[in-house]
Amino acid sequence: MLDRYRSLSQREQMLIAVLGALAALLVLIYGIIFPILGFERQSMANFREAARLAALTEGLEAPGVESADDRALRSVVTEAAERQGISYTRISNTPDGRIELDINGTASEDFFAWLANLEAESGIVVTSAFVTPGEAPGTVEARITLGRGQ
Repeated sequence: MLDRYRSLSQREQMLIAVLGALAALLVLIYGIIFPILGFERQSMANFREAARLAALTEGLEAPGVESADDRALRSVVTEAAERQGISYTRISNTPDGRIELDINGTASEDFFAWLANLEAESGIVVTSAFVTPGEAPGTVEARITLGRGQ
């Protein structure tokens, strides 16, 4: 093949070289550059559409779907009590979606720190409470009702 190229006149060799360069340029433009630019344009359009949809749906919640922050009140309260070392003797749900707990013989500092943490971390507040000193010094006994703060 190289012999055949060399047998061509200098003018024909120049023409083949120019056509080869033109073919390489076309492959570069249409095979590499245009697909990259098209991908970039499509990506930007997709991003703008996603941002538009995010702005439209911000603050919307699907009915019946709980977010991670809306875990069951009972599980949030019991997990926090276990972490703080609060022992409860009774826990029950009320018809209005609140939780009632009976707590016996818990250190008063731990008890009040637990209530403060519930409010700060999970937005759970005391809606009613009956707290009395426990049998041992520095302890409390309590019957409390907890609910989601508004």
